[in-house]
Amino acid sequence: MMKHLTHIFVVVFLFLPGVAQSHFLTDSQSREIHLVPTEAGAVELWMRFPLTFAYATELAARVSPDAAIEAPFLVHELVAGQPFYSLDTAAASENRAAFANVLMRNFDISVDGRAVEPEVREVAVVSVPQGSKPPTGRSELDAILRDGEALASGYVSELAVVLAATVPDLGAGNRLSVEIAAPRFLLPESLHVSNRYADHRSNPPQTVTQEGFWPSKVTLSGNPLAGFVHFIGQGVIHILFGLDHLLFVICLALAASGWWALVVSVTGFTLGHSVTLSAGVLGYLPRSDWFIPAVEFGVALSIVAMAVLVLVRRSGPMGFGIAAGLGLLHGFGFAFMLSPMLGESGLLLPLAGFNLGVELGQLLIVIPLVGALMLVDRMTPMGGRAVRYATAGAAVLVALIWSYERADSIVAALTPVAGSGA
Repeated sequence: MMKHLTHIFVVVFLFLPGVAQSHFLTDSQSREIHLVPTEAGAVELWMRFPLTFAYATELAARVSPDAAIEAPFLVHELVAGQPFYSLDTAAASENRAAFANVLMRNFDISVDGRAVEPEVREVAVVSVPQGSKPPTGRSELDAILRDGEALASGYVSELAVVLAATVPDLGAGNRLSVEIAAPRFLLPESLHVSNRYADHRSNPPQTVTQEGFWPSKVTLSGNPLAGFVHFIGQGVIHILFGLDHLLFVICLALAASGWWALVVSVTGFTLGHSVTLSAGVLGYLPRSDWFIPAVEFGVALSIVAMAVLVLVRRSGPMGFGIAAGLGLLHGFGFAFMLSPMLGESGLLLPLAGFNLGVELGQLLIVIPLVGALMLVDRMTPMGGRAVRYATAGAAVLVALIWSYERADSIVAALTPVAGSGA
């Protein structure tokens, strides 16, 4: 039986590299939505999203990926037989109301459960070249909207929309719901879409984040505690579904020689990642291009290190220090994921909620795992060792593959771009 269990562990972990995702994906795109009180006492809806997202209706209707689409305010040309789309800035400038309708048609907005039609007062289109960071946060969007209604030209894939709209009947105490009503169509497997919401009617703001092109409906009430609860859930999800962190925590549990040793190791890991998670979210991170890939590489190596401790028969008295040191790396990884969800203020509650969620996620993993292994040890000590060694061996193999893949990212970040003069 133990032989079959060993085979299962190896097969499962061999499949992990194909689906493992690092914290930052080069083709990631995002929507950002803010509720912003005005000096006049009203509440405005600010949005930023890729211009391509506004054309989900046309993308869903095309018969093949190579088929050209006809859409409002778009012009297309063939390049090497492939259609490329640009914004018709002249038409959009002449008829801003119709252009705004196209931009807003995939959003269903309701106030206290009643559907409303926001009135767009300003629209800007900005250039976001491939691989660059779009405008993020309330202050950056405010600067764009204050500069006037500029409409950048270029390919649609490199343009982002920033708009401000007034919402009927929305005041300080009303609940606003946002739902993405875009029709369904096949997305590229590599496309990663995040959705970030911030309700600035409270201090700190209520913040919510969701993944996917079609997220579930989000309701903003202005209550920061709702955001706190949301980020607890995000922390749990990130541990349970972040494969590199999940694999590290499993090895951390397997390396513990008992319940007390497990408490010591988990405490060390918690303190370590809490320090760098807080530092990262508060902005104390190197700005160099190589830093994120280097941390991702270090996270993979940390799995190797912890798995080796399992193979050499537990972590011993150094468990706290080792776990705390490796936790510093994982904290930066958590920060890379959490930072884009937050604005410039009101960080304490989301940070505390996410950290609490990470700890709950760890407990959901380590308590049943260690309990089950102790039960197996009592029944058949050889079986318990076999499970530990098979899991640790598979973890080393998987983490070494991740390390190899992530080393390429470090090299790419350190390699000067041709023509940059670097």
